[in-house]
This record gives sequence, C-alpha cells and structure tokens, in this order.
Amino acid sequence: MSNGGFQPYNSPMDQLGLPPPDHASSTGSQDGDRGTRSSAADPAGSAFFSGDFKKHDDLRAMLESSKDSQKLEAMRRIIAMVAKGKDCSDLFPSVVKNVVSKNSEVKKLVYVYLTRYAEEKQDLALLSIATFQRALKDPNQLIRASALRVLTSIRVPVILPIQTLALQDAVSDMSAYVRKTAALAIPKIYSLDPETKPQLMGVIEKLLADKTTLVVGVAIQAFEEICPNRIDLIHKNYRKLCELLADVQDWGQVVIINMLTRYVRTQFLDPAQQNQEQERQNPLDPDHELLLRTVRPLFQSQNAAVVMAVAQLYYHCAPPGYMNIVIRHLVRLLRASPEVQSCVLTSLSALSASSPHLLSGHLKCFYIHSTDSSSVKLVKLDILTNLATDSNFPVLLRELQAYVSSPDSELASAAVRAIGRCASQLPDTTDTCLNGLVSLLAKKDESVVAEAIVVIKKLLQVQTSDHSHMIVDLARLVDGIAIPRARASILWLIGEYCDRIPKIAPDVLRKFAKSFLEEEDQVKLQIVNLAAKLCVCNPKQARLLAQYVLNLAKYDQNYDIRDRSRFLRPLVLPDPSVAEPTLLAGKRVKKILLAPKPAPEVQSRFAENSPFQLGSLSHLLNLRLPGYQALPDWPAEQPDPSVRAVAAPAPAPSSMAAYSRGGPKEQKSKQKQQQPAEASLLDFGPTNPTAAPAAPSKSTSRPVDPFGLMPDDLLLLPTPSRMYSLVNKYSASGLQVDYSFPRTCLASGRIALSLVFTNHSSAPMRHVTLQHAAGPALQPPEPIDTLEPGVNTTRQAEVAWGDSTTACQLLLRWDNGAQEIRASVQPPVGELLAPVTMSAQQFTTESGKLKGLNEEKGRIPEAASQLSDSDLAEAVRSSANLVAVSGAPTGQLWFAGRSCASRPIPVYVALDRQANLLRVHCEQMTLGSVLHRDLCSGIAAAASKK
Repeated sequence: MSNGGFQPYNSPMDQLGLPPPDHASSTGSQDGDRGTRSSAADPAGSAFFSGDFKKHDDLRAMLESSKDSQKLEAMRRIIAMVAKGKDCSDLFPSVVKNVVSKNSEVKKLVYVYLTRYAEEKQDLALLSIATFQRALKDPNQLIRASALRVLTSIRVPVILPIQTLALQDAVSDMSAYVRKTAALAIPKIYSLDPETKPQLMGVIEKLLADKTTLVVGVAIQAFEEICPNRIDLIHKNYRKLCELLADVQDWGQVVIINMLTRYVRTQFLDPAQQNQEQERQNPLDPDHELLLRTVRPLFQSQNAAVVMAVAQLYYHCAPPGYMNIVIRHLVRLLRASPEVQSCVLTSLSALSASSPHLLSGHLKCFYIHSTDSSSVKLVKLDILTNLATDSNFPVLLRELQAYVSSPDSELASAAVRAIGRCASQLPDTTDTCLNGLVSLLAKKDESVVAEAIVVIKKLLQVQTSDHSHMIVDLARLVDGIAIPRARASILWLIGEYCDRIPKIAPDVLRKFAKSFLEEEDQVKLQIVNLAAKLCVCNPKQARLLAQYVLNLAKYDQNYDIRDRSRFLRPLVLPDPSVAEPTLLAGKRVKKILLAPKPAPEVQSRFAENSPFQLGSLSHLLNLRLPGYQALPDWPAEQPDPSVRAVAAPAPAPSSMAAYSRGGPKEQKSKQKQQQPAEASLLDFGPTNPTAAPAAPSKSTSRPVDPFGLMPDDLLLLPTPSRMYSLVNKYSASGLQVDYSFPRTCLASGRIALSLVFTNHSSAPMRHVTLQHAAGPALQPPEPIDTLEPGVNTTRQAEVAWGDSTTACQLLLRWDNGAQEIRASVQPPVGELLAPVTMSAQQFTTESGKLKGLNEEKGRIPEAASQLSDSDLAEAVRSSANLVAVSGAPTGQLWFAGRSCASRPIPVYVALDRQANLLRVHCEQMTLGSVLHRDLCSGIAAAASKK
C-alpha cells in the first residue's frame, strides 16, 4: 500500500512504541543490555517510575525534529496515550509549536491534542491565537473546523470577541462540517459569557435556516441550550425540519423530536379534547398532521431512543386513535437490551395505568422470563395487574401462581402483592384471591407468608362480610412468624376486629405483653394500639394488661412509642385524681379508637407520574429532577397558523413500491418495464374494519347531481377513463394496442379492461392473441382471426386485481405465434373503485368513523381556485371512479365510492374549497394516501389546462 493510502492498524502497544509482552519477558545475558536500553526509552516501561527518568524526552525530541515523519509518529503516540487516559499535559509547549506545521496530518493531530488541553494551558494556548485565526482560512475543511474547535475551547474572557467573530464567520462557511462545528461551539461561548446571548441567537437563527442534515440536529441542540423558549425562531423552519427529520443523524432526531413536541403543544389545539362534531368542523391542522406523518417512519429506526422519542410525541401530541401504532412499536422494543427493555417497560406501565385497553391484546408479551432482571420483573408484574379484567383474570391468576412458587423470594413477594391488587381492582374476584392467599400461609418461605398476611389485611378492610375465621387462623400463626411487618399486620387486624374475636384477642395481648421488650418498633406500636382497643372493648380482661403495656411503652427508647403511650393513657385509663375527668370517655373513646377506617387504595406506582414527559429521566425515576422542563399546556384558542406560511410540502408518497410506481402520468412511458412484486392493499391497516361501508349500489345506478350544473343525461353516463398505451406500433411491427378502464366492477374483484387493437402496417395480421404471463389472473380477450391494415377492433378482458395494483404481465402474439412481445398493465388506484350513492347524512356519519390514521389530508394546488365546482368535480371523477354526494354544504364537494375487492372498502373524499383542503377517508391507509396523491395530481392537471 502506498504512503498516501490508509495506514495499517496499530495496536495500542505499537502506537505507544512498547515491545510485545514476550519480548519484555525474554531472558539471556546477551540481551540484558538491550532490554535495559529498551526499558529506558519506553515511556510506559518500568523506568517510568524511577526518579532519574526524564518523562517524554524522546517524544519532545521527535516533535522538535525537522522531519515530518518523526513529528507524525510522535503525535500518534501522544494521542494514543491521551486516549488511554494518560496525562500528557507536560508536552503542551512542544506540541503547540507544531501548530504551524505544513503537514496536514500533523496539524490535525496537533489540533486534537490542543482541544484536550487548551483549557488547562490557557496561557500557552493564547500565544497561538494568530495561528488559529489563520487556520480558519485554511483550504482544508478539517483544519478549519479543528481550529475553530480549539479556539472556542480556550476559556479566557479576553479573547471572547475573537471567538464570537470566528463563530459568525464559520456559520457562513461552505463546508457543512465547519458549520456543524460552529453549532457545537455556541454553548461553549454562552457558558463563558451569558451576555453574548443576543449575538448567539442571531447565529442560531442562521443555523436553523440551514438545509443540511449534518447541521440541523446540532443547531437544534444549541437552540435548546441557549434559547429554548424562542419558538418564533422555529415557525418558518417548522416544515423544513419535518421534511429533513428522516435524514438527520439518530441523536439529532431525538433532539428535534423533543423540541417539536413542545412546539406542537404551544401552536396547535389539543386533538384529544375534540369530540366528533368539533373534529369535523375543526380538523387536525395540516402542519400538525405533517409532523405526525413524517415522524411515523422513524418507528422503524434501529435506535431505541428515536423510537421512544416518536412514541412520546404521539402520546403527548397525537389524537387518541394514533396510539395503537405506538403500542405496537414499543412492544417490539421489548426484545432489545435489558437497559432499553427497562425504559420501555416503564413507559408501557404508565400507559397501562392510564389506558389499559391499548395493551389488552399484548398480555403475553409481559410474562416474566427467568433471564429478566429484578427491576424488569417488578415492572412487568405492575403492567400485568393493570391489565387485569374479569375475562382474563383466570389466565392471569395461573401465571401469578407460578411466580409465587418461584425460588426468587423477591418475585414471589411481588406476585403476592399483585394478586392483592387484582382483588382490589376486580371485586368479583376478591373471595377467590383471599382463599388463595390463605393457602399461602402454609408455605415455608417466610417472606411469602409475611407478604400474604399484609395483603390479606388490606383485603379484609375492603370486604364488608365477616371473615372472623381468617383472623383466628392468623392469630394462631403469629408465634411462627418472625417478620415484623407481618406480625404488626396481624396485631392490627386483631385490634381492629377485637369485638368479633373476644376470646382470642386478650390471649394474644397477654403473649405479646411478655415479649414486648424484644419486639421491633412497628410491632410495639401495634401492641400499644391493641391494648388500648381491648381496654375499651373488654375492660374486665384487658385493663390490667393494657396498664402493664402502657407502662412499658412509657419508658421505651423510641420516642414514637413513648408519645403513643402518653397519648392513649388519658383516653383509656383516665386518672381518677383529676378533678374533671377527660371529656372523651366511654362511647366517645370507642368511636375514636374503633372508628371504621377507609380501605387503602392499592394502585400502580406509576399512576402518579403523568405530569412527567413520557420517557424522560424524571418519568423513569418518578421524581422531578433538576433541569426537567414540563410540557406546556395546550392553548385554549388556535394560534395564528400564518406564522409558518411557507411553501407547503407535497403530499408524502406511499411507501409501497407498487403504488409509488402506479401513477397515471408514468403509465404511458414505463409500463413495459415495470414488474413490481405483488402487494395487496389488504396487507396494510387494521385487520378489523372500523366502519362498515354504506350499502353499495350497482355501477349502473343513477348518480345524483349535487351541484345542479350538469344535465341529467350526462350524469347517467360514467366519466370516461383515459386511454393508455400497452404496445407501441414502432416496437411491434405496426401493431398498436391501447387500453382503458370502462369502470365496471365484476364478480370476485375482477376489473374490466377495454383493449383496442390497431394495425398500422401494410399487411394483414392473423391470429392476434393476448395471453396471461404472470401476476393477477386474466380472462383473456377473444382472439382476432385477421386484422386488416388500417383497421382497429375492440376486445374486452377481465383482470382479478381486487384492490391490488400489482402489474398484470401479458404476452401478445400474432401471425400464428411467429411474432410476440411482452407488456404489462398496472391500474391506477382510482380505477379500482366503484361509485356508491348515498345521502349527505350517511356521508357525514360514515366518514366520521374514519379519522386519525384512516384520514389522509393535505392542501390542493393553489391554481385549483380558478376552477369552478363542476370542473373540480370532473377532475376528481376523471382521476377516480367516484360519485358526487348530494346535499354537501356550500363550498364543499363530497364523493363516495368503494373498492371492487371481494371485501369492499369504503372510500370518502371531501374537498373544502374555502380551506383549500382535500381529505380522503379510507380504512386502508395506503390506499387513502395514494388516492389523495392522484387526486391532487388530477386537480393540478385540470387547473393547468385553464
């Protein structure tokens, strides 16, 4: 390899000039002197620790050499040591001298070194300011960027004007890499002197207008750090950011999406607060929908942070109907690394607490695996309990029982708590859960038994029926339980329901009075409470015991226990020597101590973190952290949309190749070359239709004229379809075949095809046939025995397209098979439809069911304002086989139709002339998107003819 090519990889030992380990360990008297010399010259050798070793002297000598090769080798070794964390700051004077080197490779490494140590050696770095300024004009973009990086790394206020001037020049640099470096330098200058904020905002404004994806992400990062509240800087760049988002680097996408989330919350209305009628009157803003449409492909990103950023954008800014796709992609991330899995599960736990119906179909995805970490297991249990319903409870209970038997005591205890939560959420299952929890009391695992007791205590508070037998069973088990919180729970239950077990409660108090001094503090508190309650309910048997317990508690080391004793004694054991006994006596004391307690609310630990932005660190920790910025509230009124008044982007093309290549404009020139893979519209969208189509009429039914602009006789005739070329006469020896769609839907999703055969040659053509070669099934036309010169004839064929635009490959033969040519037919989406007549009320009802992802919306060309209503209607019907709906409001045109597949798919088109807006409602999103594109093209073509 030549010297100018790539350098071979050197290991860190080679880069530092160290011998291999086996060389260092070699022995022999003849090699002793050589080994000593090698160690002395090695900066990382054993001589490094000796007092007389001159550190890095060999590197200094190489840096002061007149040979660029030695300087380059020295810089490589220095950068290698810096990368390994070694301190090379003592070499700064020798390195900074080489900043004027004419060798670009040496200069690059010098700048890398200076970037690391310029802040520590500011005085020496200042001596090279003039050199850095000259390097800013270097022809090499890497040198310019490195010089700017080093210059802005010198944190000395004296040179701040020089840094600011260099930054302003770099923003206009021809190299996108230099502009990116300038964006990265903005926070450095701002942290050095916040007073430069007005100047830096001008720089940020220029960077935000940059159309290079390398710069946009870093520019938004600088915007977020310097002036995150200057939303006015985003207005004119909003649509550009949406368009460039897919091509920005991954972490730049995360920053942009987070910024746009806050932007949407301040500039658009809350889509979740609009009912169906309001949504129809005030549809989703096109700019709002533009963002939702452009970020959706990022769900397929390999970076989990990008997927999470898009998910939180949809969660906080999209209509509720968009959340199904979010759940699907978040569930996909559960197969990622444990760290990603933990973050995703935390977000899904919040979603399961607020909208459990979204995750009900993914229950098995949250089953626990043995390889899951402890934190992941706990979050999965939380999600499973949030998704519990009466229908899936039997399956879920069996799963939880398996977890209770796990050797992992932490998981088993958490599973017991989950069973208790299910019982609290589903009252009909409480008895089943209680019986199961009681059976767990016989287990050998003390932690499981203790957890079961605590859960039983909570459930008994919820139950109104008498469960005295359970309390008696727990009282008998108390001697064998050592866990304090379980013992305390049993004592609380006995004290709370002491009137139901009058024989058991005093005996339990007697036993605990003997062991009072050895008990834990939480158990002592419950012993004191039990003594006070029994003294009120059963003073004959418990008065002396209560007095004994209160005397012990009076001198306990814990101040809480002492305070509890001093508080309860005057209530239950009033001093007879006091002139006026306490007013709270008798029944009033009983009401205080034995008053019904509210049942505890058992809920998800993530139920309270809704104020936090989904996926943020505060959300993951369920704690508001310093630096967290809460999302702004939605505006009460729609802000002015004209602030984003720039050229509207064209509707996004469909991601399906068959559709993107099937436009009418391309049919004439490219159909012979197209052989796309089969793709059916039924492969996209939900499997269950959300709206049933209105009862379709036959294609021969009389359509209704909603505008009163055309004679009835014309409305009876279908709008003629345009003619396409199948075989050109120049490529088929004078035989030309054209075709059109007579817009007739036949049985089993077959589409009629009208073929015109013309003989432009001077000789007759015999036995002309058109046969099926590949693709959708074809019922071929009748053969033509003889086609005389200058004569044309028409034949009819049928193709089983259904709702697929897959090309039908054909084989044209004539002259008894002596000549043949291949061709293909691919229909536009509009030709796969059939008109459906309906009333305006039906149209409003049915189209209202197809919102959110089932609605494609965008602006029509401005030139369409020159067209009349009849011209617009004709343009729509020429692009798609639809029929106008009568009774549409003034300024609006409505059309209805359905697909010709065996399972018809309804299609509704609404054109708002006042808002210059075209909406296509269809449960198949891909069909709606492509149809919207074709209709816009047809309207633009009609406007250009005026």
